[in-house]
Amino acid sequence: MVGRWDEVDQRLDLLISTVADWRASRRIGRAEGISGQVVTLRSPVIVDDYAAFDKAIPELVQAGIRAALAAPLLHEGRLLGVVTILTDQPGKRFTSDDSDILEMLATIAAATIEGLERRWVEARLRLRTEHLERLTESTGDSVYSY
Repeated sequence: MVGRWDEVDQRLDLLISTVADWRASRRIGRAEGISGQVVTLRSPVIVDDYAAFDKAIPELVQAGIRAALAAPLLHEGRLLGVVTILTDQPGKRFTSDDSDILEMLATIAAATIEGLERRWVEARLRLRTEHLERLTESTGDSVYSY
């Protein structure tokens, strides 16, 4: 699962989920599931017995999730989201090596997301600037912004 952090609402917007019958449009709060725990701690979390986890999301327990591993998508200290790996395999346990690998991949993903966002914002600003320039040229009047 991948969730995008909404700083204003203080929630994760679930973007991608491979869990059957789990809506990808769901919102996850700080107190919900392993992803909420990662938001609070800003570090990876391993849960080997998801059903016994005090912050478990009931729908995921009902879906048969046995264990989970999640890591924050952080860029220069800013939380962008959370990536979570879930398993329904009985007896599956995630290791600290698994956590290290996921954290490394999350760091790369966060840098990529940040770069894409920056390019998107730059493109939008460029388009708006071009629009204002065309508007100014077509009116023949001066436009001032204070």
